[in-house]
Amino acid sequence: MWQKLDATQKAEYEPKTPSMNASNKSCLKIATRCSPNDIKDTINVLSDEKKAVIEEMGFVSLLEMKCGKLSHSMCRFLVDKLNPFESSIVLHGKTLKIFVDDFVRIMGVKDGGEEVDFTGSMDDQHIVKVRNSFLGGKKLLKNNELKQIMVGTEEAGDFFKVGFVMFALFTLLCPTTSVYVNLKYLLPLRDSKAIARKNWAS
Repeated sequence: MWQKLDATQKAEYEPKTPSMNASNKSCLKIATRCSPNDIKDTINVLSDEKKAVIEEMGFVSLLEMKCGKLSHSMCRFLVDKLNPFESSIVLHGKTLKIFVDDFVRIMGVKDGGEEVDFTGSMDDQHIVKVRNSFLGGKKLLKNNELKQIMVGTEEAGDFFKVGFVMFALFTLLCPTTSVYVNLKYLLPLRDSKAIARKNWAS
């Protein structure tokens, strides 16, 4: 993951001083749109057909999600203990390495064998067509608008598959601080039939 971050993103993880004291840590704020409750509530109102498609794509764990509200104090505690360079958390003097298998075990989202590739052109004709179908003439797409599309779409076809994975990325797996959906999520979703084969855990 570290290699894929650009210079600005890496700077956010770089230590500002050789050592960070307790007062600096206490100022740390967690800013995220991650919302397990949002995805849980949305899935609860989906049809059985749509839930079956979600399971087929390899996101069965999201159907069984029990947690709701995200504990920001717990997130801050874990971020304080996180070493992003080593993919590890230090607790009580012990270093706990974080592996892909841990994510699979905890979140239930599995690897299918193919890389999740966010490279490519947003001007690709297929991407433009799919993007416009979600935007409906607008320039930006809010998360709640995408949620309404997922609930309101009658068929559980390719359009729903792509939209649901974007929604899952935005609300849980790869959240940002923006209220707008990053449409670059469409890049690894070019082929909706390959969604189940992607390395979502990695």
